[in-house]
Amino acid sequence: MEGRDIKLNNILETSPQYGFTASATSKKTGVQMLRITDIQNGSVDWSAVPFCEISKNKENKYLLQKYDIVFARTGATTGKTFLITDDLKNKIVFASYLIRVRPNKSVLPEYLYHFFQSQRYWSQIVTRGGIKPNFNASKLKNIEITLPFDSDGKPDLAEQKRIADKLDKVFAEVEKGTNTLSKNAQYANKVGASAMRQLLTTAKLGEIELGKVLNLQNGRAFKETDWSTKGLPIVRIQNLNNPEARFNHYEPKVEERFLIDSGDLLISWSGTPGTSFGAFIWQRGKAILNQHIFNAVPTSDKFSKGYLKYAVGEKLDEMILNSHGGVGLQHITKTDLVKVKLPIPLKDGEPDLERQESIADELDKMFSYSKNLSLTIEKQRQAFSSLRSSVLNQSFQLQT
Repeated sequence: MEGRDIKLNNILETSPQYGFTASATSKKTGVQMLRITDIQNGSVDWSAVPFCEISKNKENKYLLQKYDIVFARTGATTGKTFLITDDLKNKIVFASYLIRVRPNKSVLPEYLYHFFQSQRYWSQIVTRGGIKPNFNASKLKNIEITLPFDSDGKPDLAEQKRIADKLDKVFAEVEKGTNTLSKNAQYANKVGASAMRQLLTTAKLGEIELGKVLNLQNGRAFKETDWSTKGLPIVRIQNLNNPEARFNHYEPKVEERFLIDSGDLLISWSGTPGTSFGAFIWQRGKAILNQHIFNAVPTSDKFSKGYLKYAVGEKLDEMILNSHGGVGLQHITKTDLVKVKLPIPLKDGEPDLERQESIADELDKMFSYSKNLSLTIEKQRQAFSSLRSSVLNQSFQLQT
């Protein structure tokens, strides 16, 4: 067996074809229209594909059939492909932002589709720097396909089938493993939050208004023109949520009340619900606090900052519910925040510091376990992705 590079146009029934231009409609016209957005995660829910208006004399030109391959020619998915493996019961055409190819008898559709997932294919449509150029039918038909040939110089369909079957089997195992990892990831993400909820709702705890537990000092307002590459780092909400987020700095002296240091309890109170609100223990040294974040200072040494981080975290849903603002960006006022009742362990009617620290230690361990589990799962996910790429690339590096 030998491998040769053959231009795609030489192994097609007809040249690559652009789809039909029309507006999608929910009106049942009898003809559906496949769009780029209908292809999700390598599959199509045919029952959800919309309809279109198309004349009878144009219909046949654009009708899809089993083993057609369509390419996205624009948008974020440019170059991605979809192989139709279903026997289409309804009339379905393809939209103008797709390109359709129909393999001839010298190549198996499954083999060709797998080739379009390989680095050999992507290296021909992605420029240096990872930028996808305009993807059109002319460029597509000139893409070189690595094809096995037998000793008689004919396309080796048996070898194509062997390669396609091997890839199908490997990818089925990869998908199975990935699905398991996804379930494990969901579990890992819930471990810490579940433990926190259980400890802070089932334990016999008292309730004290946040304003009686913490003094809140808002951060300093900055303009973009204030930012520098020198001086102390400015801590913004993104620096709390993402350790890799870049810092802006400020060199002039600021008031002491805006300065924070490792061990301080911070509460972000403005932004996008679900991502921006939260309580954090700052651990990255001296810095300046930006607006929309409170430096939360306990009113007494009977309160543990480590515990209060979790106590505030348990009340996030309530904080978000009481927030103000429009769609997307919201904030909770200091007036509302100080009224939030925090679960506090009590002993003889007084805050129980020892119990607070015990609960905080237990939750620290659970969240650490959750984080480590998530990191392990992500490494396994990357390994599956690397395996898929490796097998694909090896399959199309044929001897010449």
